[in-house]
Amino acid sequence: MTQENLQSLLGSAMMLLRAGRIREAIAAHEKLLALSPCLPDSWYNLAHLQAQARLFDAALASYQRALHHGVGGPEEVRLNRAVIFAEHLRRTDEAVRELEAALELSPDYVPALLNLGNIHEQRGDRESALVAYERVLVVDPSNALALSRLPNLKTVPSTEDGLIRRLREAIARPASTASDRADLGFGLGKALDSAGAYDEAFAAYAEANRASRQSAGPNGVRYDAQAQGRFVERLIAAFPLQPSPVRLAPSPRRPPVFICGMFRSGSSLVEQILASHSSVTAGGEIDLLPTIANEHFK
Repeated sequence: MTQENLQSLLGSAMMLLRAGRIREAIAAHEKLLALSPCLPDSWYNLAHLQAQARLFDAALASYQRALHHGVGGPEEVRLNRAVIFAEHLRRTDEAVRELEAALELSPDYVPALLNLGNIHEQRGDRESALVAYERVLVVDPSNALALSRLPNLKTVPSTEDGLIRRLREAIARPASTASDRADLGFGLGKALDSAGAYDEAFAAYAEANRASRQSAGPNGVRYDAQAQGRFVERLIAAFPLQPSPVRLAPSPRRPPVFICGMFRSGSSLVEQILASHSSVTAGGEIDLLPTIANEHFK
């Protein structure tokens, strides 16, 4: 294939990517890379598309090919692989290894440090999470997300604690965005609550909620009770009360248990209780059901 034809194929693949035509863009990139396999940016784009299409194993392989061919910013590729491992495949050990590899390439890479702290926090390893977030604050002392996580990881014995002062100063900083003030405000509320200053904690949480609403902007989603009611009525009408039974082939695998509930209803606690049994493995919060709904029940 001539260089002109190769450029034409590359241009077509990029056009499909920008248009959001995921499956077509994947096919175009695969065709391009079959003819010219040494294009690291195209392997990166293919991996990104495959992840959007939930082809996670394929995306991991494509990201690896991008690394093999010398893609620029390899620490970002490692981060993307870690996100797939952690959020979609629930393979957190491999996610940690990817993040550590990213930090070997770029020790001050804040996104990797934040993700590493989050994984450690979710696993209950408070000390390691604290180390990761403190490393972020060495690199970027004004990082609101890292600072806001500290009250969840360390004891705040009194309102004179230095962490409370740091949180208040960060909230008052002129450069703090509404989103920053929301994160910091929730952290401040947690710190004050731990210190026993309950009225101040309530006020901090209320202010954080206001900042959170402000961060959504003028076009952000606002709760509409009547619209929500109509939506629920349409859901009820869309599905029969007594659906036809689904006949499943016998399987030696143990069946999954789905825990469904509203936010802050205790569903995560139920999962933790069940997962404490040796015969139960936790799956975490997965996006499977919303994905099925969006694909089949629009």
